Amino acid sequence: MLRKYLGNIIEDDLKISTSLRSGEANLEGVLIKKDMFQQYGFPLEIIYGKISRMKIKVPYTSLSSEPVQVFLDGLDVVVRPITDMAKWDLKNLVKGTNLTEIELSINHYVWDKYEELKKSKE
Repeated sequence: MLRKYLGNIIEDDLKISTSLRSGEANLEGVLIKKDMFQQYGFPLEIIYGKISRMKIKVPYTSLSSEPVQVFLDGLDVVVRPITDMAKWDLKNLVKGTNLTEIELSINHYVWDKYEELKKSKE
């Protein structure tokens, strides 16, 4: 079940220990997918991404009144902007995602600023 909800964000080879009675899952050495940001329309590539330990608490008996909690320990992420236009196409990335209008506006704003910066350096 964790893979279903975290599959877009983290790599699949996970070391998971779970306790169904307590509603806890503990993951170690979680690698973040290199294209995670791109899946959500951001022109960023993850060079390296790792979470040393992740603990997820799911209150099975009271899901409607209590939040699911996620605790991260040792988050290391190195990102860089995608400058190769062949790798990043906003229209294709946005297609198939559930981005809101506000998120799309932010993406367009970031892209416009990137283009301005690129032109100023030429």
